[in-house]
Amino acid sequence: MGLRTRALSLVLAFGMMLSILPPPGAFAVNDAFSTPIEMSDVMLLGHKGDNAEYGYPIGSGMDHKTTISGTGWRYDGSTETLYLEAGYTFVNHSTLNYYTSCKVVNNAAVDGWNLWCGDVVNNGTITNSRIHPKLTTNNATGVISTCRIGERASDYAVENNGKIDHCDFIGDGYEEPNYNLQNPGSKANTVTLTGSGKIEHCVFKSKTDYPGNNTITNSAFLNNKQNFDGMHTIKMADGETNTKLFAILYDCNSGYGVSGLDTIGFVGSPSLYVAGEASYGGSRQQGHWRRRYPGGDNGSDTRPARKRALCHKQRLCPDPGRHF
Repeated sequence: MGLRTRALSLVLAFGMMLSILPPPGAFAVNDAFSTPIEMSDVMLLGHKGDNAEYGYPIGSGMDHKTTISGTGWRYDGSTETLYLEAGYTFVNHSTLNYYTSCKVVNNAAVDGWNLWCGDVVNNGTITNSRIHPKLTTNNATGVISTCRIGERASDYAVENNGKIDHCDFIGDGYEEPNYNLQNPGSKANTVTLTGSGKIEHCVFKSKTDYPGNNTITNSAFLNNKQNFDGMHTIKMADGETNTKLFAILYDCNSGYGVSGLDTIGFVGSPSLYVAGEASYGGSRQQGHWRRRYPGGDNGSDTRPARKRALCHKQRLCPDPGRHF
């Protein structure tokens, strides 16, 4: 084989090798996907005299009907719906009160957002956020974690076919939603829970149907109007009519505890702090209940309430009929 023929063969071989190599930057990190997007880069913080109002995307106009898009998001002005695209992360580190007033369909990872008005449809993940609308839909691929869900003073609905964990379903444990816990009223707000997903380590401060079609584990129900059928309960012993219960669930974004409870319901083994209080506004004295010891054995703590610590965290074991 001549020298010219060999040179031609080498050139052809080198060309074939280059043709199978990936293009430059094929394995480089996509900065658009890896850099979190601030809520302030999407939502406008303005007034009626500006180009938009609170809670709508930048550039959507005074009537919110302008269709607009940005990195990782698009807004459909005809339906007033904000779409957060898969592969992106949206965060909120602003000290200002950014929130949404439009419907949000989430396919991304959202952390720390205030989803205030407009329905929320989740196909991605939402964490450490406030989810306030009348209807929250968590689809099969959706995960909602360490969030506060719902409305304290009115009814709301959650359709869950995915997973919800370590969340607070907001409501007043008193008989009527109100902000003066000294004067409860006559009715409670309700969360209508539908779907067939999983709910774990959550607290229900609004009353709900249990068990429904969702699988609910390691959760507590803190509402005097709740139907406690099928649950384990904690309540005051007969004759202790002047004493109410206070409870808060650990390991979830519970926001606040609930006072004035006649009964506490729970399923599984939630980590609850429970105290008894002789009167509203009075000092809280912890009662006793059957509990799981660190070794896993069940036992009953029968020491007088006054001799035990004021604050006491226990993981409750499923043993019905316990009384303070």
